[in-house]
Amino acid sequence: MQWIIKFCLVLLSLGFIPLQAKNAKTKPLTIEISEYEKELYLTPAGKYTLDDIAANENLTRSQKFRDYVSAHNPQPKKGDTICPISSTKANSSCTWTIGGKSYQFCCPSCIDEFVSIAKKSPEQIQDPDYYIMLK
Repeated sequence: MQWIIKFCLVLLSLGFIPLQAKNAKTKPLTIEISEYEKELYLTPAGKYTLDDIAANENLTRSQKFRDYVSAHNPQPKKGDTICPISSTKANSSCTWTIGGKSYQFCCPSCIDEFVSIAKKSPEQIQDPDYYIMLK
C-alpha cells in the first residue's frame, strides 16, 4: 500500500497527475494594497525610476514577498552582503531594483525604508558594492 502512495507522489511531482481538473475555475488570490504602498512602489521619484518599477515587475513589496519568511543573521562575515538598512546579513532572495541596480535586504520591511530614502534623499544611496562586509 505504501508503494502505491509513493508512486502516486512521484507521478504528481512529475506533473502526470494534475492537482486540479483542467476545467476547474479558481479564484485568483487578491492582496489588499494600501495607498501608501502603491505610492511608495508604483510612483517614481529621486533614484527610483519608471525603469525600476518595471524591473520590479510593477509589484509592491507585499505582492512580491507575500509568502516570504525572514531569517535574520546579525553576524555577517567578511565578504557577505549586508542589508543597507539593518546592517545584518542580506538574503539573496530578498532583492529590489533601485536606480537600475539590484540591492539585497535582510527582510522585505527594510525595502520600504530604502525605497523611501531613494525617493526623498537619493544622495544617501550608495552602489550595491558599498554594502559588503569588509571586516
